Amino acid sequence: MENNEKTKKKEGAFEIPKESVDRYHFLRWDAIRSTKGRRERLIKLEKAMKLGNTTHDKVKIYFKTVDEQVLSIEGTVWAVGTSGGDSYVSLKGGKTIPVKSIIDVEFEV
Repeated sequence: MENNEKTKKKEGAFEIPKESVDRYHFLRWDAIRSTKGRRERLIKLEKAMKLGNTTHDKVKIYFKTVDEQVLSIEGTVWAVGTSGGDSYVSLKGGKTIPVKSIIDVEFEV
């Protein structure tokens, strides 16, 4: 996903409290089509995890639901890992988001 496409998709994002993230159904396919875009997402998530574990900085995560709704949350990323073959982001407070649903990560929240 190119930067201008990401910006366009994020403009209509609805911010939700991280505590309600488990009320939503996530994509079963990857929201980012390009290999380059997926690599950039992973680099951002790993940076967010390092910040979360060292300085407890929050980030804004944009993700898509199964009904193509774009949502965002602010939170501290504790881990990026794999469970049952799928990759997830673990947030402070025990909430998780599948990596394939994430379309972007913003720093300096």
